[in-house]
Amino acid sequence: MNHLRTDLIAAFREGNFLQVVYDKSLREEEHRNVLVDELVSMQNDGLIDVIAGFRDLENKPGVGYDFFLTRHILEAVLPRLNAPIRPVMDCVIQLVKEAGQNMVAGYLFAPYIDFCAAEPSRPKDSLKQIEASIDQLADLLSPTIIAGTRIDTEHYLNEAIRFTGHENIDIRKRAIFSLGKIQFSQDSVFIEPALACLELSVSKETNDQLLGNLIISAFSLYRHDKSKLARVIDLIVCALSKGGDYALHAASELFGFNFNELPDVLLDALLDHLRRVRPQHKGTLDNIDYGLVKLLKQINPMKGIEFLETYLLSNPADTALDIFDSVIIEIYKNNNLLNKLLTRWFLRGDRVLCEGIQTVVNKANDSNIVLEIDQSELVSSDLKHILYIARKPSVICSLSLLPLQASSFL
Repeated sequence: MNHLRTDLIAAFREGNFLQVVYDKSLREEEHRNVLVDELVSMQNDGLIDVIAGFRDLENKPGVGYDFFLTRHILEAVLPRLNAPIRPVMDCVIQLVKEAGQNMVAGYLFAPYIDFCAAEPSRPKDSLKQIEASIDQLADLLSPTIIAGTRIDTEHYLNEAIRFTGHENIDIRKRAIFSLGKIQFSQDSVFIEPALACLELSVSKETNDQLLGNLIISAFSLYRHDKSKLARVIDLIVCALSKGGDYALHAASELFGFNFNELPDVLLDALLDHLRRVRPQHKGTLDNIDYGLVKLLKQINPMKGIEFLETYLLSNPADTALDIFDSVIIEIYKNNNLLNKLLTRWFLRGDRVLCEGIQTVVNKANDSNIVLEIDQSELVSSDLKHILYIARKPSVICSLSLLPLQASSFL
């Protein structure tokens, strides 16, 4: 028996299994791969219970090992293990919860999907366990359905659809989510029943989180079949009309991270609703920030400009341009855009807009920047416009600490 196997067996028997796994995982990648292979072999040969060993993993200071680095070893091991389904499910749920709010908390679901998909009986058994213990295992519904569709798409799609009618709202939310994660082919006959299921759900559901999941799933189905655009837009608009903060966050994800795939009609629908995002929802506004940068990079940036103006003017007491960090950088980098906004916003005279320009110039920290009037924003036949912006006290006040910029503008 090799030294690594001997050490692991001894550690398992003596109660310091996780510490030994962590210590040995710190070595170079080649040795980590050997560790993973050895753990798989020992589990499958019945020498130790790897799942039981990792079930004791704790995310707290003073335990002697790093929680996430140690859990990463289980993530590498899990898809290749031979183990009863229920202990694996309990272990996965425990370690996802133990991770807390960390952004990588759910990374363990991916190897769980691989584990379930490796044996046809596992997804079936997993669904039975979930239905018997919903309070404990609901979070595994989506991973289980995703795994099952790798084996039998039609059966597990029908299971997902069945669960969208479940009496438990947590099950319905996860079933709706799973419909957007199934890997349909573009010509799949299964897209139609999935879409019809979403249409039925949006007509009767009011839960905000479920509606957010529905928005993401509807867009996923559109990506598989572009011919469904009109129905998908109706779905998303209906969900946004009924939903609240979660639905708006889902819309912001589409806008921020799927911008290049959004047809104009869907983009316009999203923008109409994203104006309702509350200023305190920083995560949602960050997504909007990413999308706005892409809008402002367009040949005609007016759609992005108009959204900015509408949002800032709708919340003048609670917002400022600096909530959109990336937008500020984009405005500064694009001198034509900066001059357009400077002229346009000073003509309007709204405090939140004028201060927005000052924010851009101040954050740029560039003493050589030259500001100019954008003639397209002036009504040339109306001298009052020109005199107004030339004499407007807010212009001088806003740029008073930047004399070169103020003089170049005037």
